[in-house]
Amino acid sequence: MGYVINIEINGYEFKFGYLGYPYGGLGVYIDFDNEKIKRDISLKSDDLLEAIKELFHCSAELDALYTITNFEMHELQGRGWEALTQYNSFNTLERYKQKALIVLNSKIADAEQLATASTIISILEGNYIFPPPVEKTPEQKAKIAFDKNKNRLKLKLTVKLGYFCDNCATNKENSLCLVQKTKDPFNYDLENLTLRCRGCINKLKPKQ
Repeated sequence: MGYVINIEINGYEFKFGYLGYPYGGLGVYIDFDNEKIKRDISLKSDDLLEAIKELFHCSAELDALYTITNFEMHELQGRGWEALTQYNSFNTLERYKQKALIVLNSKIADAEQLATASTIISILEGNYIFPPPVEKTPEQKAKIAFDKNKNRLKLKLTVKLGYFCDNCATNKENSLCLVQKTKDPFNYDLENLTLRCRGCINKLKPKQ
């Protein structure tokens, strides 16, 4: 089964999302091994049938809940709330807004889904106050600049010295990394850089 969300209706637990092979696409998953469901089927209770009917009557809510949860679990992680407006088109933002409004009026949304939907609306209406960015240290800024130029520096070093590990002379493709000769947090000049294979990087690490 693929990515799913849990839904509870009238005391019954269901799942909604990508069901995976061989079903494919979005759909509802009913666990017929669930004790409550098994008992009510054996008793021929109408409660389960009514819950399933209710489930299919709220298809718009299910779609909105899935969209908002998918955003929170995937797009938001590692990026922060700035990702909402930085990485989405106007049409996508309008879609998120409509889904969020549905979630806020949903009777089956959980606290996390409601919080995510509320924040989306707040940002899109200009009412959300973003926390101030954490100031990076000079060491972090130097490392970011190095990472940005790493491929260019590696090419320069290869042209200058050749493509081989400075410790064991291996030249296997994709085995060489660009490392500092001395662990100066600010010195990423070409003279302080060398190519080293992963094996030697681990072997030459200073012992703790």
